[in-house]
Amino acid sequence: MGSPVIVNAAAQANKTIDAAAAKEGATAAHVVQAAKDAIAHVAAQGNAVYDSANQSRIDLKHQAENAWTQHKVIVISVAVSVAAAIAETGATGPQDLGKVMKSAMQKLVGKNADGKRVNQMVRAKLGG
Repeated sequence: MGSPVIVNAAAQANKTIDAAAAKEGATAAHVVQAAKDAIAHVAAQGNAVYDSANQSRIDLKHQAENAWTQHKVIVISVAVSVAAAIAETGATGPQDLGKVMKSAMQKLVGKNADGKRVNQMVRAKLGG
């Protein structure tokens, strides 16, 4: 089924053509001109619907790109913070997990870092 806007425009176009044909003294030229005008109106409505849908698609694409960029920034921030925390605490193995987590999470305050993911990265770096 078509867009309600286009369906309504087409229905209005049919009414316009019928009205032109019903006028007393209407010629074929009048009816043809009314049909051309109606078709142009329906096409304009279709273009407006297409433009709106296309803009929505573009907006969604930008939102997805922004979300992905934010995700990458967080992942990089976590990696940098974990590396710095390991260096600062002198951690050498899984037994130092608590010290590293405390230091890393302090560095990540306000950066929307998920503690579970930070923990996974710390464990991976410390071999635990």
